[in-house]
Amino acid sequence: MSIYACSDLHGQYDLWKQIKEYIKPEDTLYCIGDMIDRHIKGWDIVDEIMTMKNVIFIRGNHEDMAAGAFKAILQNIFWSQRYSDWLRNKGDLTCPQRILDNPREMEKYMDYFEGLEVRKEIYVGKKKILLDHSGFVVTQEPAGGWYIHQPMWDRDHFFENWPATEEYKDTYLIHGHTPTWFFDQKMKGFYSEYPLYAAGYVGKDIEKWKEYDPKIIWYADGHKVNIDMGSYFTNIAALLNLDTFEEIYFKQEVKDDKLK
Repeated sequence: MSIYACSDLHGQYDLWKQIKEYIKPEDTLYCIGDMIDRHIKGWDIVDEIMTMKNVIFIRGNHEDMAAGAFKAILQNIFWSQRYSDWLRNKGDLTCPQRILDNPREMEKYMDYFEGLEVRKEIYVGKKKILLDHSGFVVTQEPAGGWYIHQPMWDRDHFFENWPATEEYKDTYLIHGHTPTWFFDQKMKGFYSEYPLYAAGYVGKDIEKWKEYDPKIIWYADGHKVNIDMGSYFTNIAALLNLDTFEEIYFKQEVKDDKLK
């Protein structure tokens, strides 16, 4: 029995299918957010996850935005931040009409997403593993008091070094949310050989991406791990084995089902 984590498939169903076929029924898979939006089959992925007992879904900002949008629609609220964010990210354009036309379906997914945990803490052997969509400052007490945690959206934690105390020696934070291309190529601050700064990330320069070979990034003395491969534009996804820290990669042919 093995334990795995993946993130940010954003509707890339073929990648999801490969991951499903790779893991065994006795394995456990943590999906740490953002299965929906960007591509049209994210809701098919969610439907399957909802039936799988060995998959634990942790809420990402895109699931959170969809839940907020559905709540606003169902309650006839004309504006809410999560609804506005969902429309800005064009989530409505990849949400099936079977959901948008049916209040009961919207309520079902809203309740499901809002019932998902935002963070999971598990122990794998002697390792303490923190699973969180965007990541966070593990001490929650950075020097100067500047840090304000935004669950599922946080990038400010990239500024913070890993605490050099015995308490965190065997602790690891696994996150997604920021594709490694932006993280690795565009960020301006560095911790050893790896970047820390990503607060200025915006997704508008994807068109400049060419032949980038995304890999899982280990940073902050190897205690933080970014597993977001930018699947929606690289067509690559990663599984991280939480027992061994083995990295497993999956690739699909480019398909024309992405939101233009």
